[in-house]
Amino acid sequence: MPTVKVVTLRALLTAAGFSPEQISSALANGLGGSGVWRLCTPVGEDDDLNGSKLFKSIKKYVDDDEKRSNFLVMLTAIARAATQQDYGAVLSNSVVTAKPAYKFNYRNKQHTVLELKHGKKDRIYFYPEKFCGLPCIVLLLAHHKKDQTTPKEVTTYCETTMKAHLASISDVSIT
Repeated sequence: MPTVKVVTLRALLTAAGFSPEQISSALANGLGGSGVWRLCTPVGEDDDLNGSKLFKSIKKYVDDDEKRSNFLVMLTAIARAATQQDYGAVLSNSVVTAKPAYKFNYRNKQHTVLELKHGKKDRIYFYPEKFCGLPCIVLLLAHHKKDQTTPKEVTTYCETTMKAHLASISDVSIT
């Protein structure tokens, strides 16, 4: 059974290499609140966030001060958007750009993986969906693009992962 795990902003910022002081400052500025939408990420059977594709991509691509700064801006935007029913409206009025990154067909319906962009090349890929009746923003990957095209490895991972979760949408476990 596919599993998505609720992920805290503290855990995401830690994975990106922020210091405990920087994390405390970010959380003190309103990033730690709960929302209408849960921020989640797919995890394996071991339920380990550090082994998830998202956390591995953060550690790989959020690797200098400029990328960390962009990542923090994107996380701030999505965390604030997650507090509202219409997260898209909040994102459209923020300093980040949210747009479709990749579309795929599954069970006669078109699905869209979205990307948050801040800076020229830094991205967070996500997919909004309700699992077990709970609205989730499924954070899939962090990435530093080299050109305008979304890389094949990103689109393949996002499509494969989301199809597996959509196939058993009522059985997806949220931990």
